[in-house]
Amino acid sequence: MTKNELFDSCLALLQKKIRLQEEQIASLRESLQQETKSSAGDKHETGRAMVQLEMERTGERLRLLEADKQLLLKIKQQASSGDADKIGAGSLVHTDRGYYFLALSLGIIDAGEFQVVVVSPGSPLGNAMLGRSVGERIMVNGQGLLIKKIV
Repeated sequence: MTKNELFDSCLALLQKKIRLQEEQIASLRESLQQETKSSAGDKHETGRAMVQLEMERTGERLRLLEADKQLLLKIKQQASSGDADKIGAGSLVHTDRGYYFLALSLGIIDAGEFQVVVVSPGSPLGNAMLGRSVGERIMVNGQGLLIKKIV
């Protein structure tokens, strides 16, 4: 898997999460309309308030996912002109403990013959990797990683 394909996989994962949040909002709107059609009273008002609160939470999650998507696109653009000698946002790093992709905190992505852990440059691991070069060893949470290759 190339780095561009890895970016595309991350983008597809984010778009799937965005779509799920949009579907949740649509479902909540439908529930809110059903609550409106229900009989009046305290139970009715409580139900509406709970649905509206969940809509706000879901809307905030959607807003954060959209911001992550924009950040990923920005990282992709910057990574194409970046220095492959030093680790930065958008770097794919091969270590003695596996592959890491510095972009967003998305977890593990299956890259065919291997798995890649997608981490944020702001995470403890990502922060420890930033600016490092091939052959350097970093320590994170008491565990050492040897940087073998930077793509």
